[in-house]
Amino acid sequence: MVISLHCDPTGVRIRVRDSGSGLPHTVCKGSLRMTLIRALCQQIGSRCHFTTDNGTLFLLEVPTAASVSAMA
Repeated sequence: MVISLHCDPTGVRIRVRDSGSGLPHTVCKGSLRMTLIRALCQQIGSRCHFTTDNGTLFLLEVPTAASVSAMA
């Protein structure tokens, strides 16, 4: 498992990747837990992304207040 954190003036990106068999497609798209994760991300103005190619990748992008203000 590899966990990385990248910060810059536009925001913070947290990336978690493993090389396992990946999550089933049904878990990524329609499960209650993924729906909750996406709803919580939306509440704080962030975005999340999942892929299951060659393992699982979870990416969370949280913008800084300054970058959110600039977009408004």
